[in-house]
Amino acid sequence: LDGFRRKKHHTLDSQDFAESVEKILSLNGSVNFYMAFGGTNFQFTNGGDWELVYNSITTSYDYDAMITESGDAHETKFLAVHDAIGKYFPIPPMPTPPSPSPKGLYGTIQFDSYADLLENLHPFNILYNINTPIQFEYLNQSFGYVLYSTQLNNFIDRIEPLFLPWMQDRAVILLDGIIQGIIGWTEKDPITLINLHPLKTNPNPRLDILVENKGRCCGDLPTFGCNFKGMKDKPRFGLKELSNWTITKLPMDDKLVNQSMTFNWKPVTFNMSVISSLFYRSIFTINITKPFHSFLCTDNWGHGFITINGFNIGRFSEKGPQRTMYVPAHILKQGSNEILVFESDRRHTLINMKERNMTFVDHHLWTD
Repeated sequence: LDGFRRKKHHTLDSQDFAESVEKILSLNGSVNFYMAFGGTNFQFTNGGDWELVYNSITTSYDYDAMITESGDAHETKFLAVHDAIGKYFPIPPMPTPPSPSPKGLYGTIQFDSYADLLENLHPFNILYNINTPIQFEYLNQSFGYVLYSTQLNNFIDRIEPLFLPWMQDRAVILLDGIIQGIIGWTEKDPITLINLHPLKTNPNPRLDILVENKGRCCGDLPTFGCNFKGMKDKPRFGLKELSNWTITKLPMDDKLVNQSMTFNWKPVTFNMSVISSLFYRSIFTINITKPFHSFLCTDNWGHGFITINGFNIGRFSEKGPQRTMYVPAHILKQGSNEILVFESDRRHTLINMKERNMTFVDHHLWTD
């Protein structure tokens, strides 16, 4: 399976694949193709798997299938397998597979406005004065993010470690709205930590921990608790347990577009210092009556997800191997289309927004 921890997109040579099918059939065996038709893990349905450590599956669920994610016959594999089966079973005459469907090239999207997550929590469900952090499942939340917030007192003169016991799956750590680091969870190290540096501007900063559910495991698990998301126990700051938490539920579901209408949107400047978790918004125009499938390139972006016309097309990550997001034709329309991007974090803070756009292309792109 492709995963955001893995560097390479998985493929299998068409001839090798067909020969494997032929070998099984020659022994009077049965074949189940995994997969025959490539799919897409839209919204937050990607799931995860386990190979000594947790791995989040990519949004694209097409591992070089005979029929691609966008519904096209693979250029060589489809006919190679057809011919292999035909050596052992009678196959009715079949017309030549159709050429790949046309793909839409809708240009490059420049983002004109942004909104800081921490400044726009009012549309979401907020719980106050919570003594111990609560996991997603006990908040009756299946997907998305949960924000855990509290106050640090007298954090003045020295670096202190922040310990997060049983944090699953990925946490963005912020002090007074400024990203301090990212913590990713693995079973090998259930207690994760990050060293925090005091802020010169405030001895009593607000601590925010934005935890993302990156997908529940769909295979063998070392323990049952691996599929619970969020924070289970009290974090420690130095030697002190932290309590008095405010918890904000951020499912980022189909209500998000309406919620975002109440955000305090600000104009994008071309040289921005991105120090927090941000939403971006733009409008792009399609001039044809019936739009085509397309792929949206996320190069130069960090980690997050994208909605188009209110439909969540899935997660993206600068780690790869997936560099493009499949955009099905049915979510597009003639005229104005709205795109909303949430970027929880990125490697570099100073960015040039002229270079940080998103471009529609006609095929999937993968890291080398």
